[in-house]
Amino acid sequence: MVGLLWLMVPVALAAAPDPTSPAIVLLAQPALSQAAIRDQFAQKVRERFPGREILWAALPGLGSAPQASDAAEQLPDLAQVLTALQSRGVAQVALQSLAVLPGGDWEQRLADLTTQTGLKIAVGKPLLSSLVDRQRLLAGLAATFIHDKDQAVLLVGDGSRNPAALREYLALYTLLLAKFKESNLFFGTSNSLPKMNTALAALKKSPASAVTIVPLPAFADEPPPLPQLEALEAYRAALSVAKSATVQVYQKELGSVDGILAIYVDHLAAALDALAPKKPERKKKGKK
Repeated sequence: MVGLLWLMVPVALAAAPDPTSPAIVLLAQPALSQAAIRDQFAQKVRERFPGREILWAALPGLGSAPQASDAAEQLPDLAQVLTALQSRGVAQVALQSLAVLPGGDWEQRLADLTTQTGLKIAVGKPLLSSLVDRQRLLAGLAATFIHDKDQAVLLVGDGSRNPAALREYLALYTLLLAKFKESNLFFGTSNSLPKMNTALAALKKSPASAVTIVPLPAFADEPPPLPQLEALEAYRAALSVAKSATVQVYQKELGSVDGILAIYVDHLAAALDALAPKKPERKKKGKK
């Protein structure tokens, strides 16, 4: 029963929620192991949308339902959260996940679930969904890790072969080459495109003597899984030998990088705008 308390306790309790106002449901993987980043995200959402009801729920299709022994460490199921909101008279909900790339299996399951309710639901986009998003990600990486020409970042994709994710990878790579080539930013994936060998070769030719390897995970509130950490460690060792450089792997969540959470908040704002009633256009008076 402890885990079910998440269904009823909003992140913000400053005032009684207005059932006529859209509720905000933030989505993440079921385990609460990365609560610090989620707390930061919820705080930014609170600051942007004061007075809104804010709840957390698990993305559909990720992880298993909480067991009695670990219920307190699990997010509630999204279907339960939506049912609870609807029973209280809430009619509109804006959903925002901490997904980094489009095209995951959860996306279709989320679409299926939201069409089964009687609620009006708008879903915010993943982190990387437009040219502006890509620009902000690269600018945030540069601002966080690169302060002079001796520093560089190697951004490592998780190697997704999902067509939507692959398109985003390639668009990010194209932007990096066009606008950030002089910023000591490099990008590659282990078994997809763009190729890691190309990124490593370019990085070895750069003047950088300090390199930070930053994983691009599936979700911005999750650290890289162990298999990916092993691959990142191999890149670190290879660069350390080839360049005699100081190379470190960034093991925190992507959401802790400068400006990342703000992108999600803007996507949530767009979802809320989609729920707002459209104002009728005023007809322009003709000239006499």
